[in-house]
Formats: sequence, structure tokens, C-alpha cells
Amino acid sequence: MSKKKKKKPKSAAPRCPYCGKSAKLIWAAGILPPQSKVSKVYACANYPECDVYVCVHPGTDVAMGTLADAKLRRLRQEAHRCFDKLYTGGIMSKTDAYAWLADLTWLPRQQAHIGCFGEYHCQLVIQECRGLLAGRSHSVSTLHRT
Repeated sequence: MSKKKKKKPKSAAPRCPYCGKSAKLIWAAGILPPQSKVSKVYACANYPECDVYVCVHPGTDVAMGTLADAKLRRLRQEAHRCFDKLYTGGIMSKTDAYAWLADLTWLPRQQAHIGCFGEYHCQLVIQECRGLLAGRSHSVSTLHRT
């Protein structure tokens, strides 16, 4: 009996939501900073004129989210920075943080990924995380004063 080699997950090339062209899988060099661990991205076929891309999970051709322009990529990065502080700062566990994110966005847990969010959900995550973080730091500073 011969063992079959498992194939890496494949995904269909996404379509650019901004101009409608297909995206192509390309090397990330020249798009992402040299220190990035990501080696490939899906970029709009009209890149760089249409500055739309999404990173790919290492060793696969599976996108880490949906295609985004520069404004949405910045919002997603800020949303992730704020969100990550919830569990790295000890406010909640990582599992609880993702459950909270799903509840906040009214999405099933499997779909509650910042890499797939649009501007509205990113802004909501940023606002709510900042509120939680401010509440925690306020209670900590209050404890130190007494």
C-alpha cells in the first residue's frame, strides 16, 4: 500500500472588491517590509495602480482574510493591535477574547476574524477594545491610589 502525500490546502483566487479584476498570487517582496514573515500575497491583477492585497498563510495559498485597500489594511492592523491587548494584557484569555469578538460582531465564531472585517466592524472593535482597556487601566490606577 502506498501512502498518498497530503496536499496543502488550496483556495480559489479572490476577486478585487474595488475594481473587479482577479487577484493573483505573487511574492510579497517589495510589497511588505523585509522583516515580514509572509512570503506571498494575493494582489489585484491591477496592482500597484489598484493597491489591494491580502497576505497568505505561510506554506499555503490560503488568504489570511479578504482583499483590502490601504485604508482598510490600516484599520485592520489597528483593530488587531487593540484586540490583542485584551488577552496579552490579561483582561481575558485568548479563547474568551475571540468569543467576545464573535458576540460583539454578531458573527459565528468561525467568521469572527479581523482579517475579513470591513471598516464598520474594525471601527467597532477599536472603539470597544479601547473602552475595555480604559476601564481596566482606570480600575488598576484606582486600586493603587487606595
